[in-house]
Amino acid sequence: MKKIKLLLVMLLVFTTGMSAQTKSFKVPDVDGFSSAAECREYKTDVLNCSKYYLTHTLDAPQMKEAGRFIIMWMEATSDFNISLGEPAHIALMKCSSTLPAYTAACIIYGMAKKLKEVNIAMHVQAMQQALKFYENNKEYLGKVDEWEVYVRAKKDGTLKKLLKDEFEKTKQNENIPEDKLQSM
Repeated sequence: MKKIKLLLVMLLVFTTGMSAQTKSFKVPDVDGFSSAAECREYKTDVLNCSKYYLTHTLDAPQMKEAGRFIIMWMEATSDFNISLGEPAHIALMKCSSTLPAYTAACIIYGMAKKLKEVNIAMHVQAMQQALKFYENNKEYLGKVDEWEVYVRAKKDGTLKKLLKDEFEKTKQNENIPEDKLQSM
């Protein structure tokens, strides 16, 4: 009986803490960034928005604002660069709400590891987080065929290999001249 009470108390404390955290969360009221230096002033804010976006569903308050802030910050910063290849790019564009999730995961990983651009480990981690976001929000997003490929790969245990292979192929294609890429 003591274990059940302790578990209930811990659950209550956890949910109260999460509720308070959500209520106190506020996306900065910024319409844009005029410089990369201005972006640096908002590193903590973009990190908080990233964590918020990845841990909430699309019906949570401020999700739209957090997603917008993440993308706006990423487009303006010179401290970090994300470049995507296909098919991840297609999945993220087809289901645009997953793009801030991928970007948020890259921001969190990149800041923690002090990286300036996406490497294979970051890409795998970010795609896994974006996939989790897709699965958690499927009721709002509907079924997206491009994401279902990753869902199936996750179920059969081949997701990491698939993501690594896609990343490697993208990196190889970056070394191919643009005119040859179009003919492939």
